[in-house]
Amino acid sequence: MVSVLQVVTIFLLVVAIFLLALPYFVGSPTKGILSAENSSVVLVTKGKHGNDIAYASGVRLNDKFVLSCAHIFENGEFVFLEGEKLHVVGVDAKDDLALFKVNTNRKTMEDLEIAQSVFPFDDLYDCSNANSRQGTLNRYLVKRHNGSSLDIDKPVIPGESGAGLFNSRGQLSGIATGGYEIPYAHQPDPKRPTYFATYGTATSPEAVRSFLGKIRDRDFESYYSKVVVQNWFDRIMWRFY
Repeated sequence: MVSVLQVVTIFLLVVAIFLLALPYFVGSPTKGILSAENSSVVLVTKGKHGNDIAYASGVRLNDKFVLSCAHIFENGEFVFLEGEKLHVVGVDAKDDLALFKVNTNRKTMEDLEIAQSVFPFDDLYDCSNANSRQGTLNRYLVKRHNGSSLDIDKPVIPGESGAGLFNSRGQLSGIATGGYEIPYAHQPDPKRPTYFATYGTATSPEAVRSFLGKIRDRDFESYYSKVVVQNWFDRIMWRFY
């Protein structure tokens, strides 16, 4: 017959195993922050005469490709990373995404994993070039998921555009894009509001996957097969586009 002590021991053992396994399934802020730090890059936009125009952020998908925002070079600027002019592989102005190719054969970074989705109240982390300060860490709370975009609880400040947002499992969960203002409900004059709540916006992981799924670059094939889609039929058909 099982004693009370044995029952308690078994119960405590089950609880201990659950607590040890929980970080694997749920993740931790540290994992999200480390992924953000390890994949973050500083992008510089330059004019036709080589003059620096602005700084932005980007996220390395692997050693070869960098993902950022389309609006960072919407006026025809050139984009540089560590002094190298980047090749533009694909652009989606609607979802504000751009993919760049780096001229390197390094094998130092694993392919970045992309989240399937995010949900309201999820925490996201980025490491950006906000206000020209490289390595600025930020934490955001997802307010709403609007299909191809996310509303986050703080504005995306200059230099942060293009930064990768990561969940607690270290998965890429969006690209920081911009912000907007909403007047407070109670104003002295609702027709002439003076007080605003400012929120940030980001491109959702679903939109990122959709965008990357349309990229037709042979160097991108390995990343596409490993990360963007797992269906064997789609991987085969990708070659015929």
